[in-house]
Amino acid sequence: MKHIIIFGVAMFCMAAFCKVSAQSPIDNKEAARVFVQKFYDWYGQVYGSKRHIDAQYILVKQKPQYLDKKLLNAIIADHRGSARHPKEIIGMDFDPFANSLDDRKGFQTGLVTQKVDKFFIDVHDIKNGRSRKAVLASKLVATVEVIKKEGQFVFKNILYPKTNEYNRGTNLLAVLDSLQKDRLKNGREN
Repeated sequence: MKHIIIFGVAMFCMAAFCKVSAQSPIDNKEAARVFVQKFYDWYGQVYGSKRHIDAQYILVKQKPQYLDKKLLNAIIADHRGSARHPKEIIGMDFDPFANSLDDRKGFQTGLVTQKVDKFFIDVHDIKNGRSRKAVLASKLVATVEVIKKEGQFVFKNILYPKTNEYNRGTNLLAVLDSLQKDRLKNGREN
């Protein structure tokens, strides 16, 4: 009887461990998608009521915890460089989260891909009157790269689709790095 109880407890523990292990990748992928969707639900409202520079400024001031430190610092450096030369375009001239110069109606997350500890979440533009299926089949706005830091998801980078006429397959960190180098080269960065 004692052996049966020990065997039963061991089997229960193994089953519970297997269930947690099997669900974790799916749960993490869904949690990453929900994190990005919640961000874009909030950002879409800010973006819809402000121009892109204001939306980025509000993000940096109100929700810096959404951004990885490297990305946050690069965005702040871009804002400071632009603020020192307001009559020139020496920083981002598009909204990096909306990947646009124009207004968007909203954002819908789609496919989530996990590579080790990174999650890549596709983001699509919502168009009025289109079904969710049609939105998810449309062109990408961007793919957001998120990681978990200290138990929380943060934006590590934003990857732009190769078909985009402005960015042609680059990413936000590369754009910000290039702009910083241009400012340094032209004596516009302190």
